[in-house]
Amino acid sequence: MSDQITNNIERAQGNFLLGKGDIAGFLKDSSGRTPRGLADDHFVWLRRNFVYPQGFARARRIMGEYRTVFLHGMPGSGRRTAATMLLHELRVETRTFQELLLQDNRPYLDLDQVGNGDLLLLDLIPSKEMDWREVGDELGALRKTVHERAAHLAVVLPDHADRTLSSELRRLLVEIAAPAAGEVLRRHLRSEGIVILPDQPWPDPILRHLRTGPSLDQVAYYADLVVKARAKDGGCGDLQEWSKAAQDSHSALVDGLRSEEGKPEGRTQALLIATAMLHGAHADDIHQASNLLLKAVDHDDDEHPILERKDLLTRFDHIAADIKPHSGEVSFRSFGYDYAVRRHFWRHVPEIREPLWKWAREAVTIAGLGQRERDSLVERFTELCLHERYRPMLMSLVKDWSARQTDIHLRAAALTLKKGLLDEEHGRFFRRQIYECATEGIPSHGLRFVLVRTCRDVIAVRHPDEAMVRLHHLARREHDGTLARDALTDLAGSKRRHHWFMLRRLEEGLRRERPWPADFDLFHDLTVPDTLTAQGQNGHELLADPEVRQRLTNGWRAVFTHRMERVKGPRVHDWLMAARDREIQRHALLDVLVSAATPRIQVLAPLYTTARDLPYATEEERQRGALLTETLRQKVSAATKNYREKEGRT
Repeated sequence: MSDQITNNIERAQGNFLLGKGDIAGFLKDSSGRTPRGLADDHFVWLRRNFVYPQGFARARRIMGEYRTVFLHGMPGSGRRTAATMLLHELRVETRTFQELLLQDNRPYLDLDQVGNGDLLLLDLIPSKEMDWREVGDELGALRKTVHERAAHLAVVLPDHADRTLSSELRRLLVEIAAPAAGEVLRRHLRSEGIVILPDQPWPDPILRHLRTGPSLDQVAYYADLVVKARAKDGGCGDLQEWSKAAQDSHSALVDGLRSEEGKPEGRTQALLIATAMLHGAHADDIHQASNLLLKAVDHDDDEHPILERKDLLTRFDHIAADIKPHSGEVSFRSFGYDYAVRRHFWRHVPEIREPLWKWAREAVTIAGLGQRERDSLVERFTELCLHERYRPMLMSLVKDWSARQTDIHLRAAALTLKKGLLDEEHGRFFRRQIYECATEGIPSHGLRFVLVRTCRDVIAVRHPDEAMVRLHHLARREHDGTLARDALTDLAGSKRRHHWFMLRRLEEGLRRERPWPADFDLFHDLTVPDTLTAQGQNGHELLADPEVRQRLTNGWRAVFTHRMERVKGPRVHDWLMAARDREIQRHALLDVLVSAATPRIQVLAPLYTTARDLPYATEEERQRGALLTETLRQKVSAATKNYREKEGRT
């Protein structure tokens, strides 16, 4: 590789992103959509293209009557999609949709994940067969909790699991059968403006595809090929021509890369792969990327003088690719061919995998690439590695990019994790990897930045509890800055159920013999009286819940035990001010503080003096302050008396 390439890469690496201002849009895609926006867009797409399968009406009826339904069916029948649609039919703005996840050990189902009024999806298809019977034993308790908390639950069963359900749960069982593939294809095409009437015959290429018995995912993919064929023709032509082009492209993907006579020349192969990985990028950037790939595979330098080498137009023509005259962008003549090239080399040339990993690591910093091209490169390489054999390569790449700590590298690392996390088959692996990074040692500054962003902006969309657990571990190990702590506080404060979840975790952590120092700061962040006393959608405040008050009491007791100086700190001051100014919550606020401080006079005394010395600006505030002080004095006296009597009895 020439010095010019090296210099271009170095210039492209960009500024350090860590510590800069607002980067809330860090994980937006090239269209400006966040992962949450993508999830919403996916549901809109799903609703527009959904064809009701056989059994859906019965499932809807059972869900309405019993709040729980179990779906089973043949692979490819659309069980999970049907479950998702059942829940979204019940969705209103005040209800939370979330996917329940199996824990690694028994109990596999965490019943605390079930919130009041939640819409819950439990997909058991990825669960291991050896675990199924044990998981099945816990479904009865889950259903009972769902009913008690007025939630709704759709369970997607793995193959043959319906045979082992208990008799009590079998009455909630519904078999889902896939709708006709032709009807699904018709709906997909119609949503893209290609209308085929029910009595209109299908073109021969489509008929041949439908006769292969495609799964619903394959039907959706084929419809996408037809739409792309229409776009490539600029909307000209008809369904016969588009479907033939789609079938030809589909065949190329199925049959693999087209054969070529003789042994391909190395530079041609490098250009072919670089074009496939950077499809749609400028010709100069693809040329530079191909030279980078040649270096990665230790290919000999081209010894021909520059003026004797083939020009780019000729070289791209040799691989059936064209350069657009005005933009300089390169694309293959056959759409879908870029994917065929990538898949062919990755699957059938194993020696290329490690060099391609090294190439991707450096290629993201090619100077001419824009954000769209870089993002596409990262997503394409990640897609190649989404296999049980190759996923560890992605985690190595994430750590490598994160260690460089520039905006380009950090975005590339985050996008890699994002694509892995959003994949239904592999998402659990990446969530586990993030958990291990958050709990094993102290992550580098760059890696912590990437992990925080993906937890907050990706995992939290569908698995908020898992996001908060990982952010909590990161915050505990954060010694320079408050990135994880701030993200966790924001997420926990976004919904009442999240807030309750974190209060429970913090209380459990603070009761340890040696609590994490960060837990005291997080407890401070999550005990703002305005939040605890605000009315929720059900008309009740968190502080009104006896279990919440007990956990707050335990938390404050730990604070007074390990951080006694905080009895005069700003959060206690806030609680006493709230108790002074809010008559309705006064007793609840004071009861928590007094119970936490009893019987320690070294805590009760400054608690009383702090309340007595609260500032006031009006006569009304002075009177309320006097009432607060007297109420607190009475509660302290009663608490200490009760404590002494209890001690005397023991």
